Amino acid sequence: MYGEVLLTVVEGNETAASLYAAAGFEEYGRELGAIKIGDSYFGEILMRLPLAHR
Repeated sequence: MYGEVLLTVVEGNETAASLYAAAGFEEYGRELGAIKIGDSYFGEILMRLPLAHR
């Protein structure tokens, strides 16, 4: 059985996105306006890390 680890990163947080990419995570989509803080909306970068079968 195969699986994957999923996570999201707030758009604009390039430090976190780069860290996850260096660990093998791949972007597979974006969700625009997913988070509201006060009167501002922020998008999320959807990332996944495929897990190999052992």
